[in-house]
Amino acid sequence: MTALPSARTARAITAVMRAVPHEFVRFGVVGAVGFVCNVAVVYALRAALGLYAAGAAAYVVAASVTWLFNRRWTFRDGTRRPMLAQWLLYLAANAFGFAIYYAVYAASIGFVALCAREPAVAVALGAALSLLVNFFASQRVVFR
Repeated sequence: MTALPSARTARAITAVMRAVPHEFVRFGVVGAVGFVCNVAVVYALRAALGLYAAGAAAYVVAASVTWLFNRRWTFRDGTRRPMLAQWLLYLAANAFGFAIYYAVYAASIGFVALCAREPAVAVALGAALSLLVNFFASQRVVFR
């Protein structure tokens, strides 16, 4: 028979469960802004750098923009760290999400003709698959 969680643990779990939907919706809205930035940078840089390097550069720009919006809006209670330290932690904490994003992005443009012609599709696929990883890294590591 499994023991029930203590009252303190149950309260903590309940608080997290209430906070997640609200934060997740905000995180998604901020992610949409990041998506637009990401696509804009890919299209702006693809002729000069090629799609692979443009995708990597675009991610850094989009991650920086989303960090700032998440700091100011999504997780505004978690802004105790100095800005530079928190930005670097955000990039580090979301490195696994970046790996997922970039693997999907690169495979998509390498193997799917539509994605090579319209890299916004590859950006969307990579962003969608890395969303949850980045959310939980941000919530539990960067903005706690």
